[in-house]
Amino acid sequence: MGVQDFQKRTKTIIIVILAFFLWFLLVQLFNADKHLAIVNVIEGEGKVGLNPLPINLDFGDLSRNTSAKRLIKLENKGRFRVFVVGFKVGEISDLIETNTNFFVMSPGTSQEIEYTIMIPPSAPIKMYKGYIWILKIPIL
Repeated sequence: MGVQDFQKRTKTIIIVILAFFLWFLLVQLFNADKHLAIVNVIEGEGKVGLNPLPINLDFGDLSRNTSAKRLIKLENKGRFRVFVVGFKVGEISDLIETNTNFFVMSPGTSQEIEYTIMIPPSAPIKMYKGYIWILKIPIL
């Protein structure tokens, strides 16, 4: 086997590994739990108005310098342990913090993730939207 054959095989193996990794990543993103996160920043001080929508991360109406908390309950109904990773996307992502983001769940267990939003004093009066994507990656 010559050097060129070795290089071709090495490139082929790398391409196959990258293709598998991209496929796995796309499957995980497609299967991710996607939670809409919204808050309406309003005029005034210390005002809080809860929206009756059945959205887990609807923080309702909040005035500046106010905070609120919401919970998302996760369950691992599978047969394998899963590595859980959460991502924040959208304009609301800078306002939201979580108590935990990277952890492992055993089969048959559940866990709540707490999300806290804090509206800074300088926040513009408007509706902020975004998503929390939660990936559950199986661990063999």
